[in-house]
Amino acid sequence: MPGSEIRAVDRLQSSERTVVERVHLAPRLGADGPEQVVTKRFLHAAGFESEAGALSVMPTGVPAPQLLAEDPGERVIVMTDIGSGPSLADALLGDCPETAEAALHTWAETMAGVHRATAGLRRCFSAAVVDRGGSEAQVDPTNRWLAATPNVVEGTNVGLAVPAGLPDELISMTAVLDDPAWEALSQGDACPDNNVMTPAALFLIDFEEAAFRHVAWDLAYLRVPWPSCWCAWNLPAALAEAATAHYVHAVNASPADADPSALEGAIEVATLAFALIAAAWFLPSALQRDDTLGTPERRAPSRRAAVLHRFTLAADTATKLGYQTTAAAARSWVQTLQQRWGTRTLPTTPAFR
Repeated sequence: MPGSEIRAVDRLQSSERTVVERVHLAPRLGADGPEQVVTKRFLHAAGFESEAGALSVMPTGVPAPQLLAEDPGERVIVMTDIGSGPSLADALLGDCPETAEAALHTWAETMAGVHRATAGLRRCFSAAVVDRGGSEAQVDPTNRWLAATPNVVEGTNVGLAVPAGLPDELISMTAVLDDPAWEALSQGDACPDNNVMTPAALFLIDFEEAAFRHVAWDLAYLRVPWPSCWCAWNLPAALAEAATAHYVHAVNASPADADPSALEGAIEVATLAFALIAAAWFLPSALQRDDTLGTPERRAPSRRAAVLHRFTLAADTATKLGYQTTAAAARSWVQTLQQRWGTRTLPTTPAFR
């Protein structure tokens, strides 16, 4: 904080994009203030506007860090220190199914709390992003990701055909998810390691991909599962359903008192859309190599198994929802890739084996 003396600095989990540190401060005579804070420095332009913007509009009491200060020029934000603890990912990678299931339920309830508290803040979040040098396009990039999927798939040049009717079905999917009554602030990257389970509560962290969108996009993380994350082991359907039920109960019908019966259909569509998006994200690299997702030291599934699982899920879900062109395309992509790679199954997350 301005004028505070720094006593010590501890490096926290960082990445090639950011440096995150816990800063211990010396007490100031006659002044109130935290004894320690967390700073996050963005090494590249992307991310600062969204995270600072998201934290700046977050209501008090929401289970997320509070923004204390920021420096747009240096791309640094200063946040409250929520403390230390394991994440949902740690529970999923552990050996206790009861602990992992309880963590899933807590995660879903926490997500519901954030969605409920931020449901009416689209304009505020949009203005906060733009004021920090971002663009309106950053407020919700998800539909653009889906629209780009056919070009990514076809651009691999390995014989994955894209039928003419596919873009129209993708537009139909986005129309289902364009429902202001169900919009809320999202982390944008609701991975199971982007949270901290403290003795007091589970807190969501890492809002550098923050977006304002239909809540079904976040709930689809349970069913794809974890589309943007290295920890993308398969999650049994019954556990995903139970966690979703905890979300629905905690959110008190919806963020804006919309019809709760509409949510399940939206989650199905978001699951289909995110399965396509995530498969396309990892497809180019999977064609080059069959390593595991994420960095080598992490326990993660095979890249190719994840891609095949996602295209198979897309085909099955599209068939269920009546998107016949999408279903046929995704199934043909699975067949073509299996001819190259062989059959691969995405293993269940370690805690539930």
